[in-house]
Order: sequence, then structure tokens, then C-alpha cells
Amino acid sequence: MARFSFVAFLGVAAVINIALAITEDEKNNIRLNALPVLTSCAQELGIKMEDVVAARQAKNLDALNPCYYACFFKKINVIDKDGLFVPAVAKANHQKYVHGADDLARLTASADTCTSVNDQAVTDGANGCDRAKLLARCFIDNHGVGPFSA
Repeated sequence: MARFSFVAFLGVAAVINIALAITEDEKNNIRLNALPVLTSCAQELGIKMEDVVAARQAKNLDALNPCYYACFFKKINVIDKDGLFVPAVAKANHQKYVHGADDLARLTASADTCTSVNDQAVTDGANGCDRAKLLARCFIDNHGVGPFSA
């Protein structure tokens, strides 16, 4: 089984590994599509890519500004203009890049479970930074997937 980089879906380029049976072509397509968005978000927020890499290597979600996660999620429409997680978009993104039924089922379960982040109190409202970090943490804690995946 290949190690799947969930970073493209979570857009955080920045958490844990999940073993999915996706092909190398699928992984490369995910990375290819995520990298420009992640780089753009780092530039917009004045975050050095070296810091992103260091945070990823340390698997430290707290090392980066949570608005970095929000930027990515918003650019791929996984978090909407109101700062809320949109699981239907996450699921649609999964279907664009992953084609195995078992893998899609696991990713769908992750999106369903993590919808609960929309019920959690945040201090920044529509900015979505707090919720984006909660979302990344949910995927990591509940399903072993996340923005620092290898």
C-alpha cells in the first residue's frame, strides 16, 4: 500500500500518515495540484516554506499560523466564506483524486466525523483560522490523516 499524502485535500501541507491503496499517479496528481495553493498561502501570510517543511517534519500543527490552514481550505472551498467546513466539497475533492472504493469510504467517514468542527466555538468567526486548525486536528486525531502526511 502506498503512503498517501492527504495534504492536497486538507491543504495544509502541513499531519500523520494514512495507508491508502492509491497509485503513485494519484499521489503525484494530488501533490501537483496542492503545491501552488500551499505556496500561495505561505506567501500571502509571510510564512517561509522552510518553516512549513520544519513543521511538517516535526508533525507540529501548532508551529504554523492557523490562518495558513484556513487559506488553503478556503482556496479549495473546503471552508466557506462564513468560516465553516463544507464536507460535501471535501468529499467531491476526494473523488477527483482517489478512485478506490475503500479509500473513498475512509475519506468520506473522515469528512462526516469532522463536520462536528462546525459546532465548536471559535474566536475568529468567518476568518476560519481557528476552525481550520480544528478541522486539521480532527482529521489527524480521528482518522490518522492530515496536512503533515507523508
